[in-house]
Amino acid sequence: MTRTLLAAAVIVAGCSTQPAPRLAPVSLPDVSVITQVTARDQLRDAYATLDAKIKAAGTPPAELAAGFGGMGRLLMAAEFVVAAEPYFQNAEVLAPDDRQWPYFLGHVYRARGDAAGSAAAFTRALKLAPSDEATLVWLGDAYLNQNRVADAKDLLIHALSTNPRSVAALYRLGRAALAEDDAALAALNFERALAIDAKASVLHYPLSLAYRRLGQTAKADAEVKLRGDVEVGPVDPLMQQVAQLLDNAAVFERRAIEAAQSNDWKSAAAYLRKAVSLEPGDASLRHKLGTALSMAGDNAAAIDELQRTVQMAPADVDARFNLAQLLLAAGRVSDAVSQFERVVHDAPGDRDARAALAEARARARRP
Repeated sequence: MTRTLLAAAVIVAGCSTQPAPRLAPVSLPDVSVITQVTARDQLRDAYATLDAKIKAAGTPPAELAAGFGGMGRLLMAAEFVVAAEPYFQNAEVLAPDDRQWPYFLGHVYRARGDAAGSAAAFTRALKLAPSDEATLVWLGDAYLNQNRVADAKDLLIHALSTNPRSVAALYRLGRAALAEDDAALAALNFERALAIDAKASVLHYPLSLAYRRLGQTAKADAEVKLRGDVEVGPVDPLMQQVAQLLDNAAVFERRAIEAAQSNDWKSAAAYLRKAVSLEPGDASLRHKLGTALSMAGDNAAAIDELQRTVQMAPADVDARFNLAQLLLAAGRVSDAVSQFERVVHDAPGDRDARAALAEARARARRP
């Protein structure tokens, strides 16, 4: 059930002689569809806090703007993108010099496929931060979707001057070149982008189009086979912050990955414990937790988690193999042999498992 706050107007403290800004009504969508209790509670608590600020006489506009914007960001994180729109609109009305509110609105309209609305919002954000790479790229993207190729190119070239390794800008400059039928320049931009990020598989299809227009059929055919859907966005700190807002398993898993990339395995294990506590039935999370605990040097805890993993997902041969290795290292040779035998049974072509089983059997005096 949706509840609505009729935020029609706000009395600005100390400015009673001026008309109060007109604000859009906002509502809390049906958050019962969110499976994780902590995330549901987070949204409900934020909504209640905002409700109190709206009803309180003399709430400063900056504080109210932060409340509306914060609620919009939470809704966006929970994928209630449409519901976030009036919150960001109100935040922008109350704090017109804060570029994050029109910026987030640009993403709301972009998610809805509204290129014109997205362009207008990103334009307002860009006026407040003229050299922000993410805003330049997303506004250029909106212009491309409106066939405003020349306008898009100006912005994307500016973004590239800000960050010469911007795969997102190169990709869209390639699209602009294709739109202008400059296949050679398009191919060059796509090739440069792939040289920087070979995982950006969305680049292969437009590159194949460029090669085909250039008459390079063999290259075009090869690129088509590599096509994928890994999208290319700019470095986007504001949207990255949104992705970390909700206390759900996916957020803690992302934090764990970031910690692991810095070899901070203790932090990675701590984040994964939180993720597992929110999704106790997710065997893959338990597997990752077991791995992180092992890397952090807590082999006993790692064995416990991996044993739970194989109980929940008996067909996970990777988890079973890792468990067997830890059991062997802990001197539990007989248990390790049993686990390796199960891996070999389930994956008879796994040579590493066969070699490990042979070693374990030798240590168990079963040559």
